[in-house]
Amino acid sequence: NFSGPAAQAATAAITTGTWASVFWLGVVGLGLVVPVLASTLAPKAWRHTKGFLITVSCSTILGVLALRHFVVYAGQSYIS
Repeated sequence: NFSGPAAQAATAAITTGTWASVFWLGVVGLGLVVPVLASTLAPKAWRHTKGFLITVSCSTILGVLALRHFVVYAGQSYIS
């Protein structure tokens, strides 16, 4: 944050604006928190079912796509 205008713009992209919601809800929420909570809190009988694995895998893939979306579009928005 103290490295100059480019670093301040990068910090602003994660903390404020529409790109912050894409990062926190898409990348962190959908891509990280949902799979971890689903894997730790799911009953043992569900953990190796086809539906559960597909759901957790899709959540992870959507989180990766949200990260890609965030990096590309937020990077274009904050060109110094």
